[in-house]
Amino acid sequence: MPILSSRMMATAVKRDSLTAELERDPQFSTAKRHHFTQLFANSLLFLWKQMEAKCKSLRTQGSDSQETKTDLQNAHSQLPLSTAQTISSQKSLLNSLTSRTFPLKSELAATQSLTSSCLESIHSLQDQLDELQEAKDEWMRGVNDQQDLGVVQEELKWQAEYLRQVEGTNVHLNAELVMLHERHVSIEVLRKQNRSLESKLTYTKASTNTAIPSSQPSIPLKVPTMSETHTLASLHLSHATLLEQHDLTFHCSSLKAELEAEKEGRRKDDVRACLAECEVGFLKTLVVSYQAEELAIDELKVDELKVQRINDLETLSSDHKSTLTSLLSPSTTPPSSPSKPTQPSPSLLAELESLKSKFSDTEKTNEEHLETINKLEQELFELSGEIAGGRHVPPKTRVLQLIDNPKQQWFDLHQSTMDKLKEENSALLK
Repeated sequence: MPILSSRMMATAVKRDSLTAELERDPQFSTAKRHHFTQLFANSLLFLWKQMEAKCKSLRTQGSDSQETKTDLQNAHSQLPLSTAQTISSQKSLLNSLTSRTFPLKSELAATQSLTSSCLESIHSLQDQLDELQEAKDEWMRGVNDQQDLGVVQEELKWQAEYLRQVEGTNVHLNAELVMLHERHVSIEVLRKQNRSLESKLTYTKASTNTAIPSSQPSIPLKVPTMSETHTLASLHLSHATLLEQHDLTFHCSSLKAELEAEKEGRRKDDVRACLAECEVGFLKTLVVSYQAEELAIDELKVDELKVQRINDLETLSSDHKSTLTSLLSPSTTPPSSPSKPTQPSPSLLAELESLKSKFSDTEKTNEEHLETINKLEQELFELSGEIAGGRHVPPKTRVLQLIDNPKQQWFDLHQSTMDKLKEENSALLK
């Protein structure tokens, strides 16, 4: 409606302005007046259509509001009936719950007394278990100390034997070094003799060539005498011996190279043998320690009294668990409903809530004890598996090994190879 009034005011203003213009200009054009008249009629028609659409929408809203009003009236009429039904059902439920409080109180008192007795028995069992664990720890510490002493003694014996072997190898290598030095001296002497013989041979060849000049071809050759033939034969023989000695020097150098290669291979074999002996000694010590552990386990198995006591404690704990589960299970017999239910007092309700909270705390404590027992059983099972598989290292035990062992050598070689590859990659990237 405010929009319609504003538009009507605007049209009235336009009409007044048009009238004033006509009064000022009597010669105003008829066509222009007709045009303004048509515009005014069109605006009035548009406003009329808008008013009709607005009225139609208001009528539909009124019908919808009427339907909503009828629905709300129906719901309001049905509300007291549903409220009365809810109140009656809540009253019946309250009566049934109050009738069930008395047997629950008696059952709660019995459960509380039984829980207190179970807790006392659990505490006593825990104390006994702690005593047994302390005795076991003391015995294991004694066994571990004996095993440590045995391993250290075996390691010292093995190191003393290894030192004796190293000293013997050193003496043997020193003797071989002296022998090789003597051979080298003799080889140098032979080389010097060979060089002197070669110089003599060259001098003899030069003198032979100068003794027969090539400037007299017409003179007939003389028949060599016996002395010349003997001298020539001796020269041929000396030349053959020199050639043979020269070949022997080459053969001696090749033999020396082969000897050096064989010595290097033998040294590597000795190093491998020493490493293998070290590894065998370490494995022997490990086997001895494992055998000692097996003997200790056998001694533990022999102690039948302690085993029987532990079994008795486990059976008693299982009995208490079954008793608690039977107490915590819901009752199958429905409670007897009294003929005239009475409203419990607030003090009884508060006492009931406190008893329920105490019972829940006791149940949580019992569950924690059961979880602790399960964890101890699991740790005992894992420890037996490690001992059977030979992977168990007793506490406060040091595994002795040499710094120069095969594993360390392999690791050093692998690390050096990786460092070289990294350096090459960095160089290529640069």
